Amino acid sequence: MKKHLTVISCILILLILFSMQIFAWDWSTHNYIAEKILLRYYPECKPEIDKGSIYPDKVLNDNIKHHCYTECPASDTNYCPRKKDCPAKSEADKWIAKANMQEGCEKAFSLAVASHYISDIYVPMHNLVNEDYNNCHKPFESKVGEAVSGKTAFPVTQCCEKPMQCFTLTEDDFNNMIKEVSYYLGIKQGDDYGIENKVTGNAFLSPDNIVPKSMLVFIIVAMIICLLLFFYFARKKKW
Repeated sequence: MKKHLTVISCILILLILFSMQIFAWDWSTHNYIAEKILLRYYPECKPEIDKGSIYPDKVLNDNIKHHCYTECPASDTNYCPRKKDCPAKSEADKWIAKANMQEGCEKAFSLAVASHYISDIYVPMHNLVNEDYNNCHKPFESKVGEAVSGKTAFPVTQCCEKPMQCFTLTEDDFNNMIKEVSYYLGIKQGDDYGIENKVTGNAFLSPDNIVPKSMLVFIIVAMIICLLLFFYFARKKKW
């Protein structure tokens, strides 16, 4: 009985881990933003743009650097940062400086990485402290991802308890954000930023992009532990 419970528990844990990564909206949304800005100038660099747009999450795993505390979008000051701190901008500046010394697809990749950090600044929860990630932050980002992919429609609204406030993002807000990111990257574009029927990128579908390296290592270790427990209980039963 213990053996079967162990196996079932391990399977459930692994399914949860995979679902947390595969269905995260931010990769597809970041992919969309980077393509919208860069693909018309670097049409031959789609793989590099797609890779760069999720590079901070997938490879660098530096989520601690994705916030920007410059103003507080919350009505409850308990969630307002006490000091200004914007590592997202600093990281974007590093990649833009790197891009300025590159050409072709290498340049497109670096600009796509920078677009990730800058676009994160426009997520209101990235300007707050102590907000409820599971019931506020994550649902908001998921709703935006669904609107961008065409599964639902703008505007997107998420009402939270921590902070006790509703956050709304309209299609115009999203398109204006893309323009602001574009200008920050030094790319001036026209007004053609309408949401298309689906996300043009395939970052969340590519097998190479499903799980970041750190999570992949964790899953492998978890699988090994599950197998060891399985064989332990199997041998114990024989004894």
